[in-house]
Amino acid sequence: MTRIGDVGTPNVVETSEKLAFYVSLALLKPNGIDSYFLCNAIQSPRFQKGLKDRTLVTAIPQKINKDEIGKVDIFMPDSRVEQAQIGTYFRQLDHLITLHQCKCDKLKEIKNSLLQKMFV
Repeated sequence: MTRIGDVGTPNVVETSEKLAFYVSLALLKPNGIDSYFLCNAIQSPRFQKGLKDRTLVTAIPQKINKDEIGKVDIFMPDSRVEQAQIGTYFRQLDHLITLHQCKCDKLKEIKNSLLQKMFV
């Protein structure tokens, strides 16, 4: 999750390799919570407000200290299976949105191409 500048943008990194992360990132290693569920929970308005309340707004760029991230409440189902189902649902939804966005971009390119040919 980003913690400096654009505070609170999460992503799931699927690897067991040792990686180095820049200081502007917070590496969250979920224990007992599905990674994709956590990623979507971080994006929720309630969690984002909790981050904003703990962000150092006087710092330029804005930042949140790593210790403060853990103080933000997160609401989640107790069932790991339910967490995984929710995480999978939102991951598939994000994928579907990306596919439709790509299709829309391609259609815009075709439209522009046809408009250029029409007025030549």
